[in-house]
Amino acid sequence: MNLEAKFTQLETQLNAQHTALINALNALLSALGAPPPAPGATLADVLGALNALNLVLTGLRTDMADQHAALLNQLELQTTTLELLNSNQSLNAQRMLVALSNLDPCKTCDVPALDIPPIDATPRPVDQEHCKRAQALIYAIKRFLVKLDVLSSFGIGFSAETIKNAYTEVITELGVTENLVLPSFVEIAQLVGACVAYVVSNVFAGNSLVAGYTAIESDLLAPLYAATSAEGGKAAYITAVQASLLPGPVKAVLIAAAYTALFNLYYDNTIALELTGYDGTICAPAGPANCTVLVSVVDNVLLGGSVQATRHAIAWPSGYTAGHDQPNGYSHSETAVLLGNYEGFRVRKVSGDAIRLFAFGAAGNVVIDVPIAPYVGESYFVLPVATASVVVDSYGSDTTEFSIELCPPLAS
Repeated sequence: MNLEAKFTQLETQLNAQHTALINALNALLSALGAPPPAPGATLADVLGALNALNLVLTGLRTDMADQHAALLNQLELQTTTLELLNSNQSLNAQRMLVALSNLDPCKTCDVPALDIPPIDATPRPVDQEHCKRAQALIYAIKRFLVKLDVLSSFGIGFSAETIKNAYTEVITELGVTENLVLPSFVEIAQLVGACVAYVVSNVFAGNSLVAGYTAIESDLLAPLYAATSAEGGKAAYITAVQASLLPGPVKAVLIAAAYTALFNLYYDNTIALELTGYDGTICAPAGPANCTVLVSVVDNVLLGGSVQATRHAIAWPSGYTAGHDQPNGYSHSETAVLLGNYEGFRVRKVSGDAIRLFAFGAAGNVVIDVPIAPYVGESYFVLPVATASVVVDSYGSDTTEFSIELCPPLAS
């Protein structure tokens, strides 16, 4: 065979292979949904068709991703709507339970107050009795939760009337019938709602209100003791419960169960309570840590250079920022004017007759003027507001020596 014949044979073979390759590519394009190239198309034409198809597929993928995102968004909206419907149904059920309880023909006609009573913000001394009252308050809340657990465990159900009856029993057990009123209607309605939500959430959880409360009970005493008023005590209680690791529905019941009148009673040291069995020494560390005992000296109060009165006062020593002048124009022969903000500091009379503490605010107005004579022994008077200057002296022209103990605020 000569060379020409060999080239002819190679050309025929290449044409056959090219035709087979084009046919295979056309079949692939057809399978992918693309029209086959026109007759006589080259490999470059096929590659162009493949690139065009790739663009189509890329666009299709983008469209599918957008549709997927839109579907997810619609599902989220539907989930939110279902949650809102469930919440509304739960709220409606709570309101129906409260309304039905009011239709009970057997209930008495004593109706709780409609509005929540104001929370008492009067500052109270932080002393051993205050410690005992904080413990008694913690116990009272626990007794209420025991009753609520019973209602939940036996499937009795929650209504305004059952809550009233349960709380009436506890108030009688605590021996405070003459001093503690029932929760207001609004507070009872809130508690009913919290209890219903707790029962629904607890179907498979098996939680217990008392067990949850017991788990955080030891964490409540310090903040309740440090609070100097019912207002501060309730805020401290809510903060402590919210900061715990208890389930949300349990927290809601614990907060709703501790109603306003309860804090007003246990923080009011003018109302005598039976506190036998409580240890008043467990709230504060032993000894006057970081406290200072100061003894008064004879002090002349001057106005325009003339002596207006001679009395005993605390002359603040080095280490304190103090001066001689009061904002109202009076001055002292001693450094009797303690300068600065001493809000939260505690003052206890150690010895001497009746003495007083008065303080000026930043505007030069008197913000505190109280006798600290009643605060004897372990009792402290806590400065309830911000101060610019403080004076501790005897009344009138009393020249009897006295001493006090000044302590920093309790750690929160």
